[in-house]
Amino acid sequence: MANQSKATLVRDRVTPKLHIAHQIWEVVARASFGQRIVQVETTTPEELRAVWAVAEGQYGCPLPEELSREDQLAFISYSTCDEVSYIFLELLKHLLGEDIESISWWRIRPKQSRKVWIGMEDDEEEELYDHSHLRVQLVDGTVLIPDFTGYQHGWPFEVVEAEEYYQERCEEGTESWEVPADDQEHQEYSYAAQLRKVMVEAVDLMRRKVFDEAIELPKEESKDISDMLEMVREEVRDFCARWGEHMMRGVLHRPGGPSAG
Repeated sequence: MANQSKATLVRDRVTPKLHIAHQIWEVVARASFGQRIVQVETTTPEELRAVWAVAEGQYGCPLPEELSREDQLAFISYSTCDEVSYIFLELLKHLLGEDIESISWWRIRPKQSRKVWIGMEDDEEEELYDHSHLRVQLVDGTVLIPDFTGYQHGWPFEVVEAEEYYQERCEEGTESWEVPADDQEHQEYSYAAQLRKVMVEAVDLMRRKVFDEAIELPKEESKDISDMLEMVREEVRDFCARWGEHMMRGVLHRPGGPSAG
């Protein structure tokens, strides 16, 4: 009974932080979104199809306001699961603290609830691809999965135990597998590595402000994190602006200028 109570306490501490991590993901995904939606061809509960164009050197591209929140989240999560897993593998260690035993990066063959396809005008439609996610093992042995980019398969965000996640979202007859360590690496000065550095620094500050200064507050006095999320958003926007300028300098100096392939 004592062990069960301890497990509940650990999960009760970690789950709200994972929901905050989801809010951070959405803020960052919108602030760094680098595609311009050209045309939405289909949007139904079963299917989402759209054409987009790369906005070279631009980030934070606006999404069509008439789209539902679910469609917008599908756009900003589409084909980003590897990058998000790479970034949050490190970020969650800073956010969750001593309640976690380990965080690991896994993949599945996804069982889609919604068929989503977004691409360039001349792209051929891709076959279903593998889907990355993180496994968070708590100190009590519980394994939770917070899948931030499941929207691209029609899945809402929720924090669930691993067994439930795989039963509902893994294609029948397939199993999950851990991503090899070599496949988890990025070059030190790559976009993903530099963005992760910026986010970790922002989240470290956020953790001190939100958690270390507001431990065990009653619900009616819970800490408002909107200001801290805005701080994270601005840090990411500033990074993306600088990265965009860096990219465009490279584009302008290559033979043929910006239009060169």
